[in-house]
Amino acid sequence: MEWTDYAHAKKDELASQTLTNYFNAYERLRSLIGGKRNVANIPQKEIIEIIECSAFHKPTILNIAVVFKQFKNKPISKLLVYRDTLVSTAKAEQPKKNSQQIIHANTTYDQLINALRDANGTDYLLFYILINYGVRNADLIITHILSKDKKAKLNKTDNFLILSRTSVRYLRNDYKTAAKYGPQEHIITDKKFINILKNVISSETENVFVNTMNKPIPAGDMSKFIKSRFNKYIPKSNLTQSTIYKIILQHREQLGDLKAMRDIANTRGHTPATQEAEYSTIDYNE
Repeated sequence: MEWTDYAHAKKDELASQTLTNYFNAYERLRSLIGGKRNVANIPQKEIIEIIECSAFHKPTILNIAVVFKQFKNKPISKLLVYRDTLVSTAKAEQPKKNSQQIIHANTTYDQLINALRDANGTDYLLFYILINYGVRNADLIITHILSKDKKAKLNKTDNFLILSRTSVRYLRNDYKTAAKYGPQEHIITDKKFINILKNVISSETENVFVNTMNKPIPAGDMSKFIKSRFNKYIPKSNLTQSTIYKIILQHREQLGDLKAMRDIANTRGHTPATQEAEYSTIDYNE
């Protein structure tokens, strides 16, 4: 089977989550193709026609076609030209798409700040990190430790909140662009944050954000968790880490606060150019 051959060859090269994502996209593409033909053997022109008529996210399934043709050393030049066309179209439409996502979130910047002010317990920790650092879901899988225990418990692969007497060190080793930007460290001196974390550390859990079974919430469930926690303070809101980032960015753009825009790009772990292209509601190419 085509997929089995690829997965076996790449199992030591690609992360398990990447392989899972590839498999899901591969299955979508195969459902569009029909029959038992291998993706690698289908002519480029036919693949483009199939994808163009698809309701699936076109760049994702096109990427899989490119991956499998490369795996079998088949030509991909026409697919790459089509990909450039999709990228150009997406860039032109992204600001409008971001605006619609903010509207769909049913939340203003002021409501985010009010939710943070009103929040208690781990809700406050969650909101504080999302609003101040613009992080993604995986960044929120965090272990808490006391500063005196860091020598025994600290490692270079996980995320930590390290509590000392007057501050908290938020150390991120596991986030989307860590391979490019390396570990990120943020010092938190907010008194409410510190006091809440003290109570969390005194509990029986090792992770900051857990479910009702005191098990850490995995990245795949974090979007649902974020939405449910904010809904307690902002009824009928529809928030994800991505829309929270876009709301904050829009506010800072409206203020013309370039430094704050750069700061949140840095803490998210991408360039200002990526911020403009993928998250802004302003078309900087006009």
